[in-house]
Amino acid sequence: MKLLSLLLLIGFSAVFCDDSYPRGVRNLHPRFWDQFSTSLDRLGDQISSAVDSMFGTNEDGSVRTVPLSSRPLETPMRDRPSSPAFNPFDIGGPVISPFFNLFNIAKARNWWDGENVCIERTETDELLNQTTNVVETVQESEFQPEISTGSDVIDLDESGEEIGEREARQFQSHLRMSSCQETISSYVCTTRVRSNGKRKTYKTKYSCCYGTVRNPSGIGCTPAEVRSLSETLLSAGARSFAAAIQSNTATERMGKGNYTFFVPLDEVKTPEFAEENIVVVDEDAELLKNANQDPLENEIIRKRREIYSSHILDHIIPGIYMSGDLKDEMLIETEDSDAKIRINEYRIPQYVQTANCRRIMKSDQFTKEGVVHFIEGEMDPASKTLADILKSDARFSTFVKVMEDAGMTDTLEKPGQVTLFAPTNEAFEKLTATEREKILSGKGCVDSILKQHLLPNVICSTAVQARARTRTNAMSHVLLERKDNVLTVDGNPILRADVIGTNGIIHEIDSVLMPETAKSVIQVLEERNMTEFLNLLDQAVDQDGKSLNLRSTLEKLTNFTLFVPDNLAIKKFLEEQTEDPKRTENLLNVIYNHIAQPQLKATALRNGDVLSTIEGPGLRTQISQFESFLNILGSTKRATIQCVGLETYDIPVCGGVIHRVSSLLPKSVDSVWEVIMTDSSYSVFKQLLELTNLTETLKDKEESFTVFAPQNQAFYQLPEETLSEMMKEPEKALPVLKNHILPETVCCSSIEVTGFSLPVRKRTLNGSSVSLNSAIDGTRYVGGAKLMNCDKMAENGIVHGINKVLMPQATRIGPLPLFGMNRRVGLPGLEVVLFG
Repeated sequence: MKLLSLLLLIGFSAVFCDDSYPRGVRNLHPRFWDQFSTSLDRLGDQISSAVDSMFGTNEDGSVRTVPLSSRPLETPMRDRPSSPAFNPFDIGGPVISPFFNLFNIAKARNWWDGENVCIERTETDELLNQTTNVVETVQESEFQPEISTGSDVIDLDESGEEIGEREARQFQSHLRMSSCQETISSYVCTTRVRSNGKRKTYKTKYSCCYGTVRNPSGIGCTPAEVRSLSETLLSAGARSFAAAIQSNTATERMGKGNYTFFVPLDEVKTPEFAEENIVVVDEDAELLKNANQDPLENEIIRKRREIYSSHILDHIIPGIYMSGDLKDEMLIETEDSDAKIRINEYRIPQYVQTANCRRIMKSDQFTKEGVVHFIEGEMDPASKTLADILKSDARFSTFVKVMEDAGMTDTLEKPGQVTLFAPTNEAFEKLTATEREKILSGKGCVDSILKQHLLPNVICSTAVQARARTRTNAMSHVLLERKDNVLTVDGNPILRADVIGTNGIIHEIDSVLMPETAKSVIQVLEERNMTEFLNLLDQAVDQDGKSLNLRSTLEKLTNFTLFVPDNLAIKKFLEEQTEDPKRTENLLNVIYNHIAQPQLKATALRNGDVLSTIEGPGLRTQISQFESFLNILGSTKRATIQCVGLETYDIPVCGGVIHRVSSLLPKSVDSVWEVIMTDSSYSVFKQLLELTNLTETLKDKEESFTVFAPQNQAFYQLPEETLSEMMKEPEKALPVLKNHILPETVCCSSIEVTGFSLPVRKRTLNGSSVSLNSAIDGTRYVGGAKLMNCDKMAENGIVHGINKVLMPQATRIGPLPLFGMNRRVGLPGLEVVLFG
């Protein structure tokens, strides 16, 4: 078994490490390793033990191994493309993959196997938390900026293993997993190794050397045209920025060529750069088309030069950042130490990169001074936190005060990447007086309202091309929509978009966003057409006919769960109460029986739970699971409250949640014994329970029961001798009665009415089992007895009436029913005795 585990591990490594696999197969997601590494470590220990048992030991106690010279060791680092690619299955002969290259077919060369490809290798010791960089270049390009490397470079042999360790290394378990990912301009492979107690990560990045681009033919990289920065800017239509950078003395040191420039274009075209698709950035751009060819002499250029010159360093980053190096939510320091550039990536559905929410229109333009990325219009610097931006603008003073009172300003001050829809002071003036008073006083679920204005990630305006739905911090959703070049959130126009902060962005709005979780329960009942429940509240009056104002009482509740019956069910109940002298009392009983605490969503309901109502007995929950025929369709679950099914659930309101139910929830009596005792149709069953002393059991509120109570007619259908013997000898009746009692609750609705469900068997107090099933016409049966009435609720269980006595299979009292006997037939008000 241990040997088999070792072979399986080798095969598994081959699947994800061998380059002969299609790229989509061998590119194992990095997250998979994190979840699997713990299991691999345990497996490594097992393999080490297996090695000992398989190979034994030498006389000196060392492990007997295969000579190192006969089989090269695995290396986690791939050789440079100019040498033969390393393969873990290379045993000195032709490279043969055990899965695909069975016929030794030559593999196609990858683009990174060609010339002008730079290789950067990074080795990280996870235990020591140390990283070492090794940089290689297949062929130097003409313009190669200096790239710093780590000072402590570990000597590696040709296979990638540290020199000095191989000599002392014996045969031991060696676990390795690789994953590769191709970006716009690079190919990155990550290898994680667990070997001899060491945990290391090796990363190899293949990219075109500076000044070269991917070869259109597919192999290697070819030299690109590299001009001066000024020539590149002027030819691309960034004349204003070119003028600003020429006149700014702070940029003189940039001639050495190790910078990244984010340059705004004067004229912005669509990503396809079609001549007929020119988008004017502002009113000056049209004039720039016909401006003097000398940018320094043009009045408009001078105007823009002054704007750009004041924060020219905000657009410049030290170091080379190609588009493939820019990652989502990356925050990069600029030459201005107080300003940063935030990178974001979107697929809408085309791939888009932004810098401070300005779309990167054309990237990776090489110059002698560095690389240039052209962006869509002027870029605002990210130099303040969102909290600082709001506090410095008096138009947001109300919103800032509400945030401070709620203790939520920390979210806008700490590092992160959030989107804030900031309502102006005028937005609060649009609210009703009641809504505004609640928010300003910190009431009315103000936390939910504030969280509705926050998104957990940065959504720039350029990411919204048509419609986009996203989740807020209030666990609700907002709809972003662009129509006729107007951007809205939940139908409210965004007045100013993309105000950049160091920890996110701000979109200015003139309305307060109200999530469902912040709306009052009365407001939601009206919007959801649950109007009969509101009518029920309004009809509750005192002895003098004055309203009890239950709407206000309901709105003041917190941490509640409201069950709202169907409108028709409530309307029918109100009609029945028209002439009842206890009408108000009945109305209050029904209302209070539908309000439970605490707040519980449907997923928090558990089978058998009893929910406390604000007054009166609790509400019993049941979660039923149905297995479909042959289990082809899987299983389904159904939740009930007081055996009434949930139709719509988890409707959020301020302070609670609403679940819609199909009918009024019946009120529970004290115990199942009370149900039986007060119903004359169960008088025989009641008498037998008293004779067998089961009454105390059925009164126990610490237990839950389902009682299938035979009606009187069911006992009259038994042989007279059988019934008589049960009355005279209670010990013989006891197993029969226990056969009608389940130690759990079962609603009628849990007996599924479908021809595809499987019968369910339940264990009784007697220890035997009874079957629960149903016919296609909806008739339900238990052990062959028909259910006559269902779901009489008690605090400790449920009572169902049946038309037949359930005799235990091993219990036979009196003569067999098919032979000579006396039979008693009972009907209400009539008793007939048959002889024969």
